[in-house]
Amino acid sequence: MTKQELEAARKIKDELDALEEWLDHLRTTGGVNSSISSVTVAKSGKAGEAIQTAAETEEKIMELRHQLKFEREYIWRWLKKASLSKRERELMRLFYVECRKMSNVAVGVGYSVSNAKKIKAKILEKLIPSDTL
Repeated sequence: MTKQELEAARKIKDELDALEEWLDHLRTTGGVNSSISSVTVAKSGKAGEAIQTAAETEEKIMELRHQLKFEREYIWRWLKKASLSKRERELMRLFYVECRKMSNVAVGVGYSVSNAKKIKAKILEKLIPSDTL
């Protein structure tokens, strides 16, 4: 596995979060009500555009959720086979599979943030060939 493959779920999660935030913005600013099938646009008169934008965004969100699930499973299967201690595996799972921030990962495994970052870097050196880092 390459570092890019390992970070795939995090990248998808970031994109998914941004799209969900955008869709929420459309809904809360009057662009879209909570139900796509009964969309109304306040004041702008551009209901068709808002419906299409929201529908396309929701479709992309669904695709990304499916991709995220696949990537998480793929990464988790790889991590389970890796030669890691239970604590190291948990650190990698929280960061790369659950896509948590390093501060939350550190708390979850009982390390300081700086130590968690150092341990993650050592794990990557051990598991991924240097030419793919």
